[in-house]
Parts: sequence; C-alpha cells; structure tokens
Amino acid sequence: MIDTNTNWEDSGYDCQFCGVKILKRTDYETGQPAKSCYQGERGCQWTLDGDLIRVGHHPDCRKAQKQQLASDPSWHIPNWIWGVVAFLFLLAAWRFGGFFALRFLVPAFLVVLAITYGYRYGREQEWW
Repeated sequence: MIDTNTNWEDSGYDCQFCGVKILKRTDYETGQPAKSCYQGERGCQWTLDGDLIRVGHHPDCRKAQKQQLASDPSWHIPNWIWGVVAFLFLLAAWRFGGFFALRFLVPAFLVVLAITYGYRYGREQEWW
C-alpha cells in the first residue's frame, strides 16, 4: 500500500505575483525520497532554488506573470508567433520540396517535441 503525506511549513516569503503567504511543501510517499517545493496559497509553485514551476490559476497571478514577462529584459516570443512561423516553414517546405520534404521534417519535429517535453518533465521532477 502506498501512503502519501504532505507537510506544510511557513517559509517566511510572500508571493511575488499576488502577495499571499508562501509555504514550504514537503511530500512523503512510501518508497520514494521526499519532494520539497515552495507553494503559494493560490497555487504558484517554485523549486527550493527559486525557479518558477507553475503559476497559480488566480487572475492576479496570471496578470502579474504577464506583466513580469512584458518588463523582462530577455526577449520573449509569444506562442502564436511560433505557430505562424511553423506554418510558414511547412508551407515553404511543401512548395520547394513537396511531400518528400515533409517525409523528413515530420520525424525531426517529433524528435524535437519529445526532447522538449522530456526536458520540461525533468525540470518538474527536479532532476536538474
């Protein structure tokens, strides 16, 4: 039988997005090492190193995240632009290479997709 237990402790921090109290969450599961992270009362989560894992579902959290991305000096490309670029790339590949080009592009796309989701899963599991 698998037994799970969660321990909550006050971390002394407040959420940078919505201002609520942040707690240190430690999950204990039978046969697994303890997993710890910081979690705000509205759902925001961070690793113990301070890297953002996920933003809460409260409107204040989403709004603050968008404002932070807008003021962030690093260059951020919205997802809809990536979609347009991918569509134009596939259109150009079909025009100049036909279905023969797509025969090579689809497996390459699937490999990139698998690596991306593998990397995200590893970060979520705190492997790196």
